[in-house]
Amino acid sequence: RQMCKETGARELPTLGHLDALVVDPPRAGLAKGVAESIAASKAERVAYVSCDPATWARDIARFAEAGYELVRAMPVDLFPQTFHVETVSILKRPNAKGPGMNLHSRPSICKELSFANADFSIRSCKL
Repeated sequence: RQMCKETGARELPTLGHLDALVVDPPRAGLAKGVAESIAASKAERVAYVSCDPATWARDIARFAEAGYELVRAMPVDLFPQTFHVETVSILKRPNAKGPGMNLHSRPSICKELSFANADFSIRSCKL
């Protein structure tokens, strides 16, 4: 289910059990209290996308205070030859059920796509 800005993060806990959330805030990062609302929703995993390293660090610290641990962070250069870098992070609750977010631990459920004449590949995994 997608939440619009008007609904607000404070309503997350009322949605019931959430396996995962994807959070992609503006450059200013998450508003104060949003990480806590996500924690109150008891979402087991959070995929957090950030376009500002400073607000990324602040928000990851807020998630840590709210009980999440950073599993993985990967910079993604979507805008070559500029200083802009997106950071995609996976956070989880220490007691999250399931295989966790270490995608390399379950290669049987992952598919990798390589492109001719490209310096990258795309890995898709079912969690």
